[in-house]
Amino acid sequence: MAAVKPLWDALYAYNADVVVNANSTVYERFAPQSPTAVADPLGIREFIVGTGGSGLQNPGDPRANSEVRNGTTYGIIKFVLDTAELRVGIRADRRLGIHGRQGQPRCHTRIGSLPLT
Repeated sequence: MAAVKPLWDALYAYNADVVVNANSTVYERFAPQSPTAVADPLGIREFIVGTGGSGLQNPGDPRANSEVRNGTTYGIIKFVLDTAELRVGIRADRRLGIHGRQGQPRCHTRIGSLPLT
């Protein structure tokens, strides 16, 4: 969306690792990417989390760099951030027979970043 592109540009310039967005009906995780949705190992990993919404639904066609999509499972997500890694745990509703998953993508450092002032 054009309205939030300046925010994404600034987050990218300052080496943000993660952006978490809310949605009422789906979960989706993206590979690291630039503000223009180009795959970039030093880019921002985005999570769209809506696993507790009023009514889950099909997330539609996958978008660029989408790694995981789910519109059928209620659950919660837990992030643990430190200086070297991001740990992500998903606790799904066990009544649906789906168990939690966990990942540990490494945090990154981009050379030539803008200094914080």
